[in-house]
Amino acid sequence: MSDVMLLGVLRMPYMLAMKTEFSRLQFQARAAEAADRIEADAAEIERLRASLTDTLYFLERHSNRWDGVNGKPPFEVVETARALLGHNT
Repeated sequence: MSDVMLLGVLRMPYMLAMKTEFSRLQFQARAAEAADRIEADAAEIERLRASLTDTLYFLERHSNRWDGVNGKPPFEVVETARALLGHNT
């Protein structure tokens, strides 16, 4: 289900969501779908954080190989990654 439809059902006024057996079943199904998506998103975020951490460590080890022209300086990339990860070093 699209985000717009899912949010519409989840934000439905309580009296409307609980009015009929069908609307209660629909609400319960959408709530379960939302819970599944939250769990999947949390797992994806963890995978991305791990990848970003690996990238940060790689850049720290190889930051002296920047050609001075292409891309951002490694130090800037490392600082951005640290900020995104919440590393205070």
